[in-house]
Amino acid sequence: MQKYVKTIGDERLTKVPNDLDLKPYRDEHDDDLLRRMLTSVKAGKAPKGLHVRDLAEAIRQLRRRVRRHGTAGAARAAAVSRAKK
Repeated sequence: MQKYVKTIGDERLTKVPNDLDLKPYRDEHDDDLLRRMLTSVKAGKAPKGLHVRDLAEAIRQLRRRVRRHGTAGAARAAAVSRAKK
């Protein structure tokens, strides 16, 4: 298998579209998973050695970033957020 793997610099890309989206792929289930993780951390079920407040804040920040992408999960989370207000 390794013989088919190229090293960096083997080949230059040509004909790359000007509007190529370089954002990482976000799955629509990411927000659901992060929400469950946050609930678990708030309940005190965090891995040993991690600061609960820091972990919770990191999850909140990541959820904000995930919600900005136009996925079904992001749309659902936005709808739920609006309904709670």
